[in-house]
Formats: sequence, C-alpha cells, structure tokens
Amino acid sequence: MNYYSARGRYRAGCNCATEAGTRDSKIELATFELLSFVMPGGRHDVPFPNDRRMAVDMVFELAPDCRLAIEYDGAYWHEGREEGDARKSALLVDSGFVHSVVRLREEPLDLISRDDVSFAKGAKAAEIVQLTLMHLLDGELLFRYHDQFDRVLRFLESSSTRLPAGRIRCPRCLRMGYEWVDDAVGPELARRAPQIWWERRRQTRLRAGVDSAHDG
Repeated sequence: MNYYSARGRYRAGCNCATEAGTRDSKIELATFELLSFVMPGGRHDVPFPNDRRMAVDMVFELAPDCRLAIEYDGAYWHEGREEGDARKSALLVDSGFVHSVVRLREEPLDLISRDDVSFAKGAKAAEIVQLTLMHLLDGELLFRYHDQFDRVLRFLESSSTRLPAGRIRCPRCLRMGYEWVDDAVGPELARRAPQIWWERRRQTRLRAGVDSAHDG
C-alpha cells in the first residue's frame, strides 16, 4: 500500500519505496536544476503559505507580480490522483500564491488542463525541460515578460539536442516546434519556426504598446 505524508510526499521509513519512485525524485530535481538555468527565482519543494503541510514542487519568480508553479507528476505516484492534483492546482491559483500552474505529466497519465505537458515514460530531464519550455513559449504567460520570452527562446535555439517528433504530444507545440524536432517536417518549416515565434513576440509587444523598433 502506498504511504504518503500530509504534503503528498513519500515518507521516509515506510516500506513502499521502489526504483520507480526513486527515479521520479532524481528526475524531478534534475528538471528543476535545468529550468533554473533559464527561468529566474527558482525554488524547489516550496511550502504553501496557507497550509504548510502542502509543498509545491517548483516555483519560479518570472516577475515581482508573477509566480509560475511547476508540478512534476510521475506516473508511479500520481496514477489515479487526477482529482487531487486538479484541486491542488486550483488552490494554488485561487489563493493568489501563483499566477499559473504547469503540471509535467508522465505517460500514461492524462493531462488535467491545457497548460500541462506530457512526456514519455523514461524521458530524461533535458527532454522534459525542452518540452516544458516549448509549451511555455506557445502559451500566453511568457508574452507578458519579454525578457523571459527571449531568454527561453534563445536557450532552445542554442540547444544541441533535437527532440524526435514522436516525443511531442501537444499539437500546438508540434506545430511551433519544428526547429527542435529532428524528423517531423522538412527543412523549410524548420528554418521558419524561429521567425514564427519572433513574429508572435512582435505582435504581442505592439498590442501592449511597447516600442518594437529594435526587434529582429
């Protein structure tokens, strides 16, 4: 029988630890460390102020008025916990503690919201980070913070790792992520992907009334 603490964590001393659970913890920490290179103000295993028994896997301070929470949902621990995971996400946002929650869901877990990211069973941290950043770029959150948008985009452009097409489960990310997919589409679309993103960035700045004279 699985045994959890009040914070939803495996409690040391019980007899249910498994290789899968240990791997989840290592991959989660490696994912956080990589994301912290790209996004500012990263904290891991953050207590929820309204209930110190609850912890948030990762919190990033994108701006003084905007926190992003990222929850790592390994299939071993989160199978059958969709309702509880959804309630936690809603609580974090409704309380004002974070602006948005992205859940990283290991297959075969279902996605809970359109903000969530699906990754293949056994995926390494570098792949999970690429999928996460691509998903954030294609959403609306980073468009409010242009410095962060640029930093994430440049990180992906400089990555030496290319994602196989079959690893991207999000249709929006698949359409926009041609530059980082090694076998999905032809070279013409691969060359056009960064320009598509830069154009979206420029239009967003125009809508916000920001001078875009220096945009590339």
